[in-house]
Amino acid sequence: MLTSARSLLRCARRLALTAVLSLALVPAHAAPPLVLTDLGRATIPLDGAWQFHSGDNLAWAQPAFDDSAWEPIRTGKTWEEQGHYGLTGFAWYRLRVSIPASASQLPLMLYLPGVNSACEIYWNGRRIGSIGRVPPNPVWYLWRDRVPAIAKLDGSTEGVLALRVWKAPIVYLNSPYEGGVVQVPQIGSAEAIAALSAAHAAATSNSLWFTRALDLMFLCVGMLALFTALRDRRFKALVWLAVVMCFPTELYVVTSMPGFLSFRWSYALIGPVIALNNLALWTLLLHLLGLNSARRLARWTRTIALTAIGMTLLDTAFQLFDWTRSAGKLFLICDVVSTIPVELSEFWGLVILVVALRKHLDAARLTLAITGLLTSMVQAFDDVSSLGARWTHWTGADWLAAPLLVIGGSTMHFRDILNTVFLISLLVVTGIAAIEQARRQSLIDQELQSAQELQRLLVPTETPKVEGFTLSSAYRPAREVGGDFFQVIPLSGSDTLVVLGDVSGKGLPAAIAVAHLVGALHSSAEHGGNPDSLLTALNRRLYGRLGGGFATCIALRISDSGECQFASAGHLPPYRNTEELPVQPALPLGLLPDTEYESTTLKLAAGDVITLYTDGIVEAQKSGGKLFGFAALAHLLASRPNAAAIADAAQTFGQEDDITVLSLGFG
Repeated sequence: MLTSARSLLRCARRLALTAVLSLALVPAHAAPPLVLTDLGRATIPLDGAWQFHSGDNLAWAQPAFDDSAWEPIRTGKTWEEQGHYGLTGFAWYRLRVSIPASASQLPLMLYLPGVNSACEIYWNGRRIGSIGRVPPNPVWYLWRDRVPAIAKLDGSTEGVLALRVWKAPIVYLNSPYEGGVVQVPQIGSAEAIAALSAAHAAATSNSLWFTRALDLMFLCVGMLALFTALRDRRFKALVWLAVVMCFPTELYVVTSMPGFLSFRWSYALIGPVIALNNLALWTLLLHLLGLNSARRLARWTRTIALTAIGMTLLDTAFQLFDWTRSAGKLFLICDVVSTIPVELSEFWGLVILVVALRKHLDAARLTLAITGLLTSMVQAFDDVSSLGARWTHWTGADWLAAPLLVIGGSTMHFRDILNTVFLISLLVVTGIAAIEQARRQSLIDQELQSAQELQRLLVPTETPKVEGFTLSSAYRPAREVGGDFFQVIPLSGSDTLVVLGDVSGKGLPAAIAVAHLVGALHSSAEHGGNPDSLLTALNRRLYGRLGGGFATCIALRISDSGECQFASAGHLPPYRNTEELPVQPALPLGLLPDTEYESTTLKLAAGDVITLYTDGIVEAQKSGGKLFGFAALAHLLASRPNAAAIADAAQTFGQEDDITVLSLGFG
């Protein structure tokens, strides 16, 4: 009995060993091919189990390669969702396909809607297409389902379809699960694949027509605002309006236009575009809501916005390096460190909203404040939610992307509705602001016109006649109105008082100061025409009435016999012919109340010419910084020009200040 049991045991061992050896000698078989029995002129989705293996070997494209040890995986889902979390780099998909003889004569095509990040397509070991470009010089796209591939298959009735997929390293902008063939491939006739591709493009376009129409409206308003700002630079806020209005188009071009920019360019530009839009939006709202007077708020707004732009440009600079290799983790750290402060800065709009709500805003401006800053907050919320979604698993960005309404096949999202209200309120408030600005400008123009009319009374437009003298004059203000003046006042007998001067400053304030001075001049001239006593009286009357400014002035009393008496209050000395006349040094008018002035007397000979002028002549300046100067003036006077010729020469040289010239020729 014992011997029989041992014999049976030995027999069983031999049978087991034989079975194992038999199995070892049997060749391994790959997974059975997918038979496309229903393939006609329709398309068949390749959504079954594929063979999958991480790593990279071009031999895996060959149909004879044994992939039986590979694991099964499905398309249409990321490989991270199927047990390969954190996998980056290369991995291969393989599928054996059997094509019925009835369909093998058709021009068959493969339609691959999208992968993450790039791939090459092989059919029976031959490369037939790609999406993007795999390393060593990778190119891939931000939106992985908008750059499909269509590849032509040959007439084989059986073969192996191999997808060499490359996943880029992880960056801050990453979905919770990524990598692999994220859309289901389809096989079909060329006609069916073309129809499928066209239907996919039409469905995408139809679902976004409202959003794109809204973007186009924003762009048109932006271009109109920019064109208006270039024509009239007084409306600086229109430049910021143009930036805000063009933002949706810029964002579409940078992030969503299929195949236009690679991932690295999209990722490099999206941050600066958003940061610049925030600067423009906040600056525009400060202007339209009347918050520019809050200087601290305006200063902090500029500081935060410019800092955010700087941080995004730093992140952009990282794209200059090839971080898709060993530096991927270092890039991720730099990306996170430079992006998180920018994300936090986007919530500065809440501060502006709080300050705006404290003011008594009208309905239009209140709507603009709320909708404008909500758009900024929505962008900030979207950025915070989507950029860090891989680690936080926040779903806020998904909620914003969910359609609220469907009209005519087009989906409307919360952001579309908000942008529509924002656009309407912005146009209304901009129109109101333009009307208010036009009214203010009209008042300014009326005041300026009044000042010009007043100055025409103060500065003679026709040259007065002076007994015994030939007088010519020229007046060229640097702006619409100026601070130069001259007066010719007849005195008792044959004497005439000639006064020329220059009030500090330019524009309307200087013109008003001239009006004060000329009025005081005529009042003082009634009590005597001696230049020294006249300037002394003028100085006392003008002290404290020039708004902290002053006036230089020169006064001459001339007679038809050639007697000339003159005094200067800090003014440039006159010329007799080409000779500069000495004057007694003295302070300008209006600085000290007790300043005394002294007169100088001279006798003119027949043919002598006295030239009075303001500093706009000698301070005329070329673009290179060279001044007209006294030497050029003396040289010019040698040709005995009239006042207009002197003024023309300085103006042509390069006018910087008001120009006034009086020329008095004796005899």
